[in-house]
Amino acid sequence: MKVALINNFFLVIEQLISATQITFSRASLSSKLRQLNLSQTDSRYLNRSLKRFQKNNLVETFNKNQQIYYRLTDKGFIRLINYRLKNQVFLRARKWDGFWRVIIFDIPEDKKIVREALRRKLKYFDFFPLQKSVFVFPFKCEKEVQALADYFQINDFLEIVLAKSLGSKENEIREFFKLALN
Repeated sequence: MKVALINNFFLVIEQLISATQITFSRASLSSKLRQLNLSQTDSRYLNRSLKRFQKNNLVETFNKNQQIYYRLTDKGFIRLINYRLKNQVFLRARKWDGFWRVIIFDIPEDKKIVREALRRKLKYFDFFPLQKSVFVFPFKCEKEVQALADYFQINDFLEIVLAKSLGSKENEIREFFKLALN
């Protein structure tokens, strides 16, 4: 139950923000939650949740025109990306569009920590490792991968390619993602 409510918070926050604007007001958050008809989201719960997000350094507050606004921190932004990608994986019941997303990166040795962090994230989100620096995913994830590249500041070293076929390993990869075999 608690996990579902936290997911709903991230769902609403995702709807409130864009890639360039990562701020929201308490009123906009409350309004969106009411639109989802969540009876558990009374004002006390909302206040406790926002305080917990602040305590966990996921959001920070600032004043503008005598009103309090919330802004996602870097940690909160990564949590949002995690939420998006993890839910992408869980929504595999959707129809596959027939295109593979091939993530290719060549991150220099002086950014080895970032390279390893990216590999761990892609594996965590069930991307198929085709090679050490090439991962494959069958569902739309371009925005989320691009957000990771932005966060890690590796845009110049990462490419996302749409491919119709993956050659000799395609059946193995289809099996990995539980997609119908050719």
